[in-house]
Amino acid sequence: MADGDAVIQGGRQDINATQTTTELSNIKDVTSDDGAGMYVFGSVRGRGGLGLYAAGSGPGHPGIFAHGRDSHGVLGRAGDRGGDPGAAGVRGESEALFGVGVYGEHRIRVGVWGQGGIVGVGGQANTEFGIGVEGESSGDQGVGVYAQSTGPGSVGMYALAPPDGAAIQVDGRAVFRLSGRITVQANATSASQDVRGLSVSASILATVQQNIPNVSVRAAVPDPTLGRVTVHLSQATNVPVVVGWMAVN
Repeated sequence: MADGDAVIQGGRQDINATQTTTELSNIKDVTSDDGAGMYVFGSVRGRGGLGLYAAGSGPGHPGIFAHGRDSHGVLGRAGDRGGDPGAAGVRGESEALFGVGVYGEHRIRVGVWGQGGIVGVGGQANTEFGIGVEGESSGDQGVGVYAQSTGPGSVGMYALAPPDGAAIQVDGRAVFRLSGRITVQANATSASQDVRGLSVSASILATVQQNIPNVSVRAAVPDPTLGRVTVHLSQATNVPVVVGWMAVN
């Protein structure tokens, strides 16, 4: 097909072949027009069909490349007229050995962002030992998965497991901000440490970090009002005693 010829509907690939890129532009200066360059609708005897099928050839050449100059590159929408209640606005599939269904990349900030009325981002794995959602960070002091909750009484991360499973499994160190070490000086029986963020229902777990006969933690008392944790020993000793503590609830 020579440049400038009309596209033949129903024609084979070789019939509609061209040596240059075909461009479509909508330059109507009308406020009621949405500015779309092309509408494509697919239907097979009223049963529906693909609106657009695009195939790219060769590594690094996607089937569709979209560029939004002042907005989104691609916007997908589903469910306007009923039909599949589980339809997705954008869906990706990959059959490559190490490929992914949907890949997002941003050079500075967020690669993939999800926002929803109930769930922002959901993941599910159906194979044995599968992972529903995986996060990995390779940067210095990076975080693989970060969860934050800002609503009153809300939870940053909630984990649920069946009775024979584990809600949380940690392979490595676990660091808790509401924890620390308090040193009770020699010949004293108590010591305090200022702690920010204690709840009114907090409980303190505390143990002596040295092997000192007949010396143990008699009580560990949280004070959310003053923001303080106080540990009391069973008796004084002639050496400083280090007590490790952690707040729960």
